[in-house]
Amino acid sequence: MLRRLVGGVGVFGLFIGLTAVPANADPILSPKITFSADPAVLDPDHPTAVLSGQVTSPTDDTPVVGLGVHLWIQHNEATIADVTTDATGHFTATFSPTEQETDPNSPDRVEVEASTPYTSEHAAASTWVSVALNRPQLSMTLTADRTKDDQGTPVGLTGTVQRQTDAGSAPAAGVAVDLSGCGGSLGSVTTDATGEFATKVNMLCTGAIWARAHGVLYRLVDAYTPTITVRQKPRFWDIQASLDADGTVAFRGETDLGRGTTSVANQPVAIQYSTGNGSWRTVATTRFQSSDGIFATSFFTGRSGYYRASFAGNADYTPAVSSAVKLWRWNTRFDKFKVSPHSVRKNHQVTVSGTLSRAVSMTKRTGYAGRKVEVIFRFKGKKTWYHLAWAKTDKRGKFSKKVKAYGSGYYAVVFYGGSGTFSTGTDGKTYVRATGADGAITLSGLLPGKVVTS
Repeated sequence: MLRRLVGGVGVFGLFIGLTAVPANADPILSPKITFSADPAVLDPDHPTAVLSGQVTSPTDDTPVVGLGVHLWIQHNEATIADVTTDATGHFTATFSPTEQETDPNSPDRVEVEASTPYTSEHAAASTWVSVALNRPQLSMTLTADRTKDDQGTPVGLTGTVQRQTDAGSAPAAGVAVDLSGCGGSLGSVTTDATGEFATKVNMLCTGAIWARAHGVLYRLVDAYTPTITVRQKPRFWDIQASLDADGTVAFRGETDLGRGTTSVANQPVAIQYSTGNGSWRTVATTRFQSSDGIFATSFFTGRSGYYRASFAGNADYTPAVSSAVKLWRWNTRFDKFKVSPHSVRKNHQVTVSGTLSRAVSMTKRTGYAGRKVEVIFRFKGKKTWYHLAWAKTDKRGKFSKKVKAYGSGYYAVVFYGGSGTFSTGTDGKTYVRATGADGAITLSGLLPGKVVTS
C-alpha cells in the first residue's frame, strides 16, 4: 500500500528496493513502527484518543532516537501532530476528531497514519491505525416564540438536544445546531451542559426555520418550527422633494412595497414634517399609484424643515419611513410700507416706498439688497390686481417708486422670492383716494403688463 512522504516528498511504501545505494554498500532499511490508539473506540463520553507508538531499528529492535514522526489523517491528509521519538524511541500525541476529518463514506471511523521521513540512516516508513467512532443518535426539540413576525424583529428560538444511551437518553452538551430559513443560513448555536440552546434569528420571509444538530460523535438530527408569517419591511428610494418660494412642497418617491402586485395599489402614504427636534406630524396624504410603487403629491405648508414619507403598515407589510429631506427657505417681509400722499388727483403720481428684509438665522434679520419688487394696484370695489411698476431694493433693502394714480383704490407690493427665500407681499389694504372727474381715462393709462388676481 502506497503512503505519502512527510513534507510533500511524494508517495512511498515499505519498498526498500526503491532506494538507490552503491553496489558495495549495505542497503538503507525502513525502521519498524508500532502504533496504537487508546481508546480505540471514541464516543461522546470518551472523545479523545492517545496516539502512541515506538520506532525501532529493523535489524536489532534498538530504539531510534530523535526521529520525526508525522501523524496525519488519511481521508484529507490533515495534520494531527508532528512529534519526535524520545530516548526509548517512543512518541505520543492526543487526537480529538472533527467532522471535517471524517470520511463521509465511512463516518464511523477515522484512519490515522504515522510516517517517518527518509534520512541518511533510515528509509521512509509508515503505518496506520483505525479509530472507531461510536455515534449515538440525537433527538431535538425546537420552539419559536412566535408564529407571526415583522422583518427585522428577531425570532426567539429555544430547544434541547438529547443523545441515546444504554439507560435511555442524556443531554448532548457542546453539540452544534445550524439554523436555516428562507433559503439561507441563520447562524448556529451550541448546546450548553444541559443540552439546551437559545438564540435569536432574523427571518427575511415567510417560512419555517430548519435546525440541524450534528457532531463528529453523533448521528445528526433535524427539526423544524411551524411556518412563521413574516411581514415584509418596505424600502423607500428615489425620494425627490422641493419647496418653492410660495411655500408649496412637491414630494415624490418609490417603494418596493409589493411592487408589481395589487397589494400596493391605493395604499396610503403620509408626508410628515419636523422642525428637526425629532417630533413628526402628518401634513399631507397621498396614495401609491396602482401597483408601480410610485407616489407623488404637492401641498402648501409655507414652512422650512424636514419632510419624509411614512407608511403605516398593513397585514402584509411593516410600517416604514423614508429618509428625511431638508427643505429650507428663509422668511422675507416688507417693513414700513407706505404710499403717499393718501389723497391725490387722478393720473397724478404717488410714491410707493418701504423696506424688504430677510431672515439670515433663527434670530437675525437684515435688509434684502438688490431684489426686484412689483408694485400692484386694485380699484376700489374690484377684485383684479394690475401691475404698475417694478422697484429695486438698495443695499439696505429700501425701495421707492413713483407710480400714476389711475383712480381710488388699494396698493400693494410683492416680492416673488429668491433661491433660498420665501415670497412675500403686503396686505393690500393701503388705500389712496384719487379725486377728479371720472371718464374713459380711468383704465387707458394702464400698461397691459402682468395681471395678478386676488
